[in-house]
Amino acid sequence: MPVSLHHVVIDAHDLSGQAPCWSPVLDWPILSERQRKVVVGPADDAPIGICFMPSPDDEVVKNRVHLDLNPGPEASAAEREAGLSASLSRGTTRRCRSAR
Repeated sequence: MPVSLHHVVIDAHDLSGQAPCWSPVLDWPILSERQRKVVVGPADDAPIGICFMPSPDDEVVKNRVHLDLNPGPEASAAEREAGLSASLSRGTTRRCRSAR
């Protein structure tokens, strides 16, 4: 039986801080917010989302997973800058630092 990717899971110290960072950047709603799991994704029935899970461990090495974001091949430099400015105005940072 074939398998498919459902979530990219990221260990985090501040679960409640992750959704406000990633939701507006990706224009994805918060699909689930529980004490031990926060999920953002394009829709409840979407094939993939991002799941943040708690981690008590301190970060001791560089994160091995990161997300490369792309505004699309048609985006001009001005559109890319406007998108970045909009995300920053919502309170995000150039690096969502609350991830482990």
